[in-house]
Amino acid sequence: MASSIGTVARKKARNKQLDKIKTIAIQVFEEHIESNQVKVDESNFNQQWEIVTSRLAEILGKLKDYKFAYNCVVNQAKRYIENAGLKIDIPTYLVTQKAPRILRTKQWLTRAWQFNKYYKSWFRRISVSYLKDPENLFCSLVMSFICHSGHCKEELVMGFVKLLLDKKKLAINQTKNNQPYIYLEFDKRSYQTNETMSGLRITSHCCYLSPLTLSFISLWLKGGSHKLAPKDSARQVYLALAKDQIRNQLFPQSLVQLCSAASFVCEQQPAVYLSQAMVEYTIGRIKSYSLPSQNLISLNENILSNCNIVKYKPTSICISKTLSTSPPSSLYNSNFYKELKIALLRGEPKKKESKKEVLTKLKKLLKSDLNQAQHTLCQWFINKLEFCRPSSLRTYHSTISRRWLSWFEDKHLGQLEVDDFEHAYLEIIDQTKSSKRQFDIANLLTQIHELMVQKLNVPPLIEPILTGTHKKHISAGFISESVFKKLLEQLKCVHDLTTEDKQTLEVIYIIAYRCGLRISEILKLKLNNFEQSNIGWVEVRSNQFGNNKTSSAKRKVPLFPMLLPHEVQIVKEYLYSRRRKSKGKAGLAFSIGNDINRPIDKFELGDFTSKVLRQISGLDWLTFHHFRHSCLSRLQLIFELPDKCVNFVNIVPYSREQIQNIRLIINGKSIKNFYYAISAFAGHSSPSECFKSYFHLSDLIIGCKLQKAEIELTKQQLMALRLVSRRTYKQLVEANKTEPLLLTLTDKIHSNETFTKPRLMTTSKVELINSVEPNKQRVSLYTCYQIINQVLSGREIRPLALEYTISSVLIQKWLTNAEYISNNLIHHSYRKNIEHTQTYVPSPPKSTKELMYLEQWITVFRQKYICHADSLKHVILYAIRHTTKSSSGINFSSPAELSEFLKIIKLFIPKSHLRIIKFRIEKSVINQEWIEAFKGFKTQVGIKSKARGRSGIGSVRVELIHPREKSIKSNNKLTKFSSSALKYFFHMAAIMMLNVSVQTFYEDEKGQMSMFKPAKKHR
Repeated sequence: MASSIGTVARKKARNKQLDKIKTIAIQVFEEHIESNQVKVDESNFNQQWEIVTSRLAEILGKLKDYKFAYNCVVNQAKRYIENAGLKIDIPTYLVTQKAPRILRTKQWLTRAWQFNKYYKSWFRRISVSYLKDPENLFCSLVMSFICHSGHCKEELVMGFVKLLLDKKKLAINQTKNNQPYIYLEFDKRSYQTNETMSGLRITSHCCYLSPLTLSFISLWLKGGSHKLAPKDSARQVYLALAKDQIRNQLFPQSLVQLCSAASFVCEQQPAVYLSQAMVEYTIGRIKSYSLPSQNLISLNENILSNCNIVKYKPTSICISKTLSTSPPSSLYNSNFYKELKIALLRGEPKKKESKKEVLTKLKKLLKSDLNQAQHTLCQWFINKLEFCRPSSLRTYHSTISRRWLSWFEDKHLGQLEVDDFEHAYLEIIDQTKSSKRQFDIANLLTQIHELMVQKLNVPPLIEPILTGTHKKHISAGFISESVFKKLLEQLKCVHDLTTEDKQTLEVIYIIAYRCGLRISEILKLKLNNFEQSNIGWVEVRSNQFGNNKTSSAKRKVPLFPMLLPHEVQIVKEYLYSRRRKSKGKAGLAFSIGNDINRPIDKFELGDFTSKVLRQISGLDWLTFHHFRHSCLSRLQLIFELPDKCVNFVNIVPYSREQIQNIRLIINGKSIKNFYYAISAFAGHSSPSECFKSYFHLSDLIIGCKLQKAEIELTKQQLMALRLVSRRTYKQLVEANKTEPLLLTLTDKIHSNETFTKPRLMTTSKVELINSVEPNKQRVSLYTCYQIINQVLSGREIRPLALEYTISSVLIQKWLTNAEYISNNLIHHSYRKNIEHTQTYVPSPPKSTKELMYLEQWITVFRQKYICHADSLKHVILYAIRHTTKSSSGINFSSPAELSEFLKIIKLFIPKSHLRIIKFRIEKSVINQEWIEAFKGFKTQVGIKSKARGRSGIGSVRVELIHPREKSIKSNNKLTKFSSSALKYFFHMAAIMMLNVSVQTFYEDEKGQMSMFKPAKKHR
């Protein structure tokens, strides 16, 4: 408790000192630049800036205080220049970069040499009599674990010792390449978690064992270990290993120092080459996390499960609103919450908003009538905007706004005590189960409270909101080649995607898996970001569809060298087709549906991908981002083990020639460390982020390299380890083997040792759902529209069929249907120059909202078509028969037909989107029937019945309300505005679905074709 109070006290004192320095810096800046006495413009800004910096140097003595103050005035200068509209280069921040610590210091080398001497003397003492002593056997086993298997971390040694003392838990697994390994769990503050076991997050490490270590383990398991004294602490283990070297001041004086010095022995083993990064990884200076045990087993066993996911959309789109039984919340009726949401959300999906636009909307909201809680929250968002992007603010809004307002919106903040705030904060935090989420919310609440302390003089918090240590979880995972192949196969069986959309997702998966691009980086790519060359460089940069994560993320990535030969062909064909469809080179490279200018929803794509990956692999933590993990881990293996990585077919599918080509393109002929080339490829500023989050095969690399060690063993040592008898040794010597005897006996060591067969966790059985035929094509309405227009403009069918990979018979069918529908079913309201205006297809809608409507209708239409095929076909036929080219609605002259039509159309179009236009039905003889037919729909009078007019039947027209009707009406002073999307949908659906040679129609009174039976005459 005392240390906790001391820590808090020091933190408060430091924060108080920083606030004081910041105040001084702002005062100096205002005195010399922002004051009214001195008018600063472009000519004298630099002169005044020098005065400001010199004054700060005079006032502040310590260098760190000067740096902090300097960066504060840089922020002030940035705001001043922007507000004044001056064309001046903004001063840069002062950034201090510390030089990395050197491992091979004089002290470390002294310890390493002393330990190397001790290792050689120990290795020479190995004999039958020496290993009979349990203490010597224990010491030899741990020394072999450290020096021969390369595990030079104190936490791994202690975990291994615990396993040795509890034989029941010692489970040795083996890979397909005869590499034995064990998993060790440890809990150390400086390490993050990387595996979830029974709902708990733990830190686990895969330890590959050398043949010598395996031989020592075999001796240990056969007897003698029960006589060993327990070793519960690191000091006891160190004393058992060091023995007579304790008094030697040049020898390592702790287990940590001993393990660090042992890395020198590892890299000095014959025929072993360890890069400096791998040496520092073995001792824990560079942290890299192993794959979870289940993931490693799935890589070795290659067991795949069936997948029953055949829908891309996460859930069916809700057509009618469901009534909630719960009482309405006052929060949702709050105008402030709605206005705050509107201020933070982007106005148009195709355009990103700048900080200035969001700041303007927030300041406008701040000037409205707000209570204390609303004003504080709005001001906090304005402050955060100085350091965060608008996208981050939207995340904070979804995280904290609702919780904050529900507690404090109706309270006077200035009258609350510290206990009241602490109680509310803890209640807010307890609503979240995830520990990481709790710490995130606690951090945001702390920032808001600090703002209230400054603005409202509320009492500061006595203690931090959430105490304890929070470990970040590294979501380690690797998607094997077999799982990736199965994913692409499953993609062909998805119901609610067209063939073009499936090709789009296939290319996205290939680029993500082979090149390691983030999902946001892929979805914002434009066609001009793909270089048309043999390498196909992909330029990752910010554009109107999204920003790069960091400045380091702006880079060029080689595309085609990273792909397999058949994948190169798939990507090239897709890009060629996409360039032909796009009107300009700056169009989006990837889109789904009819709107080729709307980016794919990354949350929808990520949700679908994670569900399929988890079901196929049986690993319930895989996500889209693990494509990036897999790519970077594979690259590390390629650079560290270029010759042996071809043996891991489920990890590296490339040939030796392609591996050499990849190494040459990424690193070139540079002599610099290749890890910096990999980090540049990944878009990281340094390799540390790659090791910490993305490299999960470092343990495998160490295991493979140390397995090559050509350690010479004498007859006495081989017999002590029970690897040979006298006769066998004589036979091996007479055979005159050129390689060391240990490598010769490796297979025998693996065959004699009894391994624990690894098992995958049991997963629930998956029932397969009947999927669509993989070869059946699904074409979008937009593609059909483009093809018909190009044929009408003079292009031949056969080249178009090859270009779009669509059957020429299908294109001919569309043209036949389009011509027949236009000439025989569509009613032309005016016939003048009809031959010249005939286009066979209506123009598609252009607004983003209308295209989103189309996507929703098509998705639900496909779902409902399975059960209501006949009804939906009738609706399509009626719609195209009762539309005109001069209006955008569907006409009805019978209430029965209207009632039947609306009943079916409600299956996939929300009734709130439709409007009924009434024509002379006030005096209709069947007025009541009309009212019953369109009951519940929005109505509007088109033409009123005349007061002295005669009675008739009347008619109605069903229209789609334009999603931007309000703004269009206000700008053009119209009474209504309808959308042509409804007519376009029915017309294109008829062209694609109908077959005019087999359609049957009913005849009405006038002898014209109709889709419904003639209605009964009304008396």
